[in-house]
Amino acid sequence: MNKTKVLLLHGWGGKKEKHWLSYVEKELLARHYDVSFPKIPNQYNPNKDKWLRYIENYLLDFQVDIVIAHSLGVLTWWHLYHKNHYQVKQLIAVAPPTFASFPSKMSTFFPLPNITFDEGIQTIIYAQDDPNIEPQTIKKLALKMKSRLVVKSEGEHLDHYAKVENLPELLEIIGQP
Repeated sequence: MNKTKVLLLHGWGGKKEKHWLSYVEKELLARHYDVSFPKIPNQYNPNKDKWLRYIENYLLDFQVDIVIAHSLGVLTWWHLYHKNHYQVKQLIAVAPPTFASFPSKMSTFFPLPNITFDEGIQTIIYAQDDPNIEPQTIKKLALKMKSRLVVKSEGEHLDHYAKVENLPELLEIIGQP
């Protein structure tokens, strides 16, 4: 049986137990997806080239169908896509920061690459009260990238600091394997 392969990419600070990514990992495993959730090194001192190299090497052994990424993980995937044109069936980008000052150690990930996805490939999810996302910028970015935009009324950066431990709508977006 050929299972749908899902890659989960964490953001700044790495993998957390009480984070919606951990919830999604458990839910997808229970639904018989092949899930990979690597711990990217230097999660508190990220460097774009190092993160890209790590994931590129990781993908040599894991051909991915769906990517679910949070925050800096989204920017990492966008740069990987720009560089390598990885083809996936679906990309779910949760809370991608839209400006380089969050925090300054993330500056190597900016500017964002100039990319466009095929219709229906990418969904961007963000909360209106996220201090790291400029609503007008994310709307323009979603339009330019041909991405579906899902806006939550609250949840800040949709991370463990905001106590967001699950995102059931994300599982609805993915559907069944």
